Amino acid sequence: MFVIDKSKKLVDLLAREGKLKQEVADSWRNLSNFEVEQKLKSEKMLSAEDIARTYAQLYNLPYITLQDRQIDKNILNVIPQEMAQRFHVIAYELTKNVAQPNTPYTQTLRLAVAEPDKLSSDATTVLTSLEQKKNLKIQLAVTKPEDLAHILSQYQKETVVAPIAIKKDEVKSEKP
Repeated sequence: MFVIDKSKKLVDLLAREGKLKQEVADSWRNLSNFEVEQKLKSEKMLSAEDIARTYAQLYNLPYITLQDRQIDKNILNVIPQEMAQRFHVIAYELTKNVAQPNTPYTQTLRLAVAEPDKLSSDATTVLTSLEQKKNLKIQLAVTKPEDLAHILSQYQKETVVAPIAIKKDEVKSEKP
């Protein structure tokens, strides 16, 4: 299970790291992380990659670059395209786990999220349901929006063989 602690402030980390002047940080302190991100982009203060890396650090998640990767269609389609676009999250790796006592997870699904602060409670509920019903251990990583867009474009290139229909309260596999 995973939780994004939305009480953590992007502006505080940026100031602590010296990426944002203290007087600017003080004037932005009441802004949401999303608003800070938008200001950083519009004023060209940090690159998309720097912002994504800062989010990764803020939430103690790994950062991953996906710009030149091709994702296997079976892995990509674990998260349906509509859900991937809605929640800005994609599946990029699925590995089998070595059987261990007291752990129900047979596989680890690695997901990249481009906007972790905007990961809604609906997305968290759906992903937690997927994790529980399919015995998947879900691990999040942060990527930049351009990398997510690159992977999203792969949905159009691939044909769906056996998609997994995901509803907020139910996860099931559809037969082709």
